[in-house]
Amino acid sequence: MLLECDTCSAVVKAEVLISYVDENPYDWVDSTQYTFCKCPQCHSPILASQEYGMSAGEIDWSSPIKIYPANLFYINPVIPFKILDSLKECIQCYKSGSFTATVIMCRRTLEGFCIEKGVKEKNLDRAIKKLKEEGAINE
Repeated sequence: MLLECDTCSAVVKAEVLISYVDENPYDWVDSTQYTFCKCPQCHSPILASQEYGMSAGEIDWSSPIKIYPANLFYINPVIPFKILDSLKECIQCYKSGSFTATVIMCRRTLEGFCIEKGVKEKNLDRAIKKLKEEGAINE
């Protein structure tokens, strides 16, 4: 099972220790599998979940989603898709230690937010000040 280890800052083939399937007694397709794993490199614990359902025309378990340790970053689900890609890339750059690229992607995310809010200023400092004046952001 491929999962991201926060301690190693890498995607690893996690060693499965035990799995538990939480079956819905009224609808077997509505089941969740919880898998307790450990990182093969640093031995840190990882807990993942998978949903049972249709995938590529077949009924199977979904790709695993790491639920412990919790992600370091929370991404609000209402963020527009145009901004979301830049934000996710910013987080990936940070996790990989590419800090210059992180700053660049952070700026791109902020510029996208300004455009999404209708601010046409080319200078990011002035655009942020305008957003504050309009009440779209606070201190």
